[in-house]
Amino acid sequence: MACSTSTYGVSDPPELHQHRLAVAAAFATQGLVFISLTTRLPDFSDKYDLSNGELSGLLLMMVLLAGAGSVLAETRAKKESSAGLLRLGLTGITVGAALIGASQSLPMFAAAMAVYGVSLGVVDATTNMQAVALEHRYGRPILPSFHSGWTFGGLVGAVIALA
Repeated sequence: MACSTSTYGVSDPPELHQHRLAVAAAFATQGLVFISLTTRLPDFSDKYDLSNGELSGLLLMMVLLAGAGSVLAETRAKKESSAGLLRLGLTGITVGAALIGASQSLPMFAAAMAVYGVSLGVVDATTNMQAVALEHRYGRPILPSFHSGWTFGGLVGAVIALA
């Protein structure tokens, strides 16, 4: 694909700029929350006296449920707006993360991780749906900028965890 100055040398079209910022913010939020939680895993392990195997089992559950959330988002996106599903998923990861932090028992912690896992899958799928749709509207590659937004969010989450 040849690069032309008219395609690559212009700023974001005004009508798409807000959409691009919103999708980038969704990627950054996903990275921030994910890294913030994973850096706290040793704290959760200590709080609930989990063995490495038990913690790995909970993480496996969360990852499998994230996969289910991605499939759910794909199925629902055929009938609903992926933007609406993204908002629902972002609400879910917020609620899930808050419940993980507030949990006082292992069953509540596991249930909160399940909510977070499903929501994480919904967010992962729908942020990518939104990014690809926006890239098509731009007519040029912009996906890497969104993935760098996830990384930026993760860096912010790591800094917050260190503080």
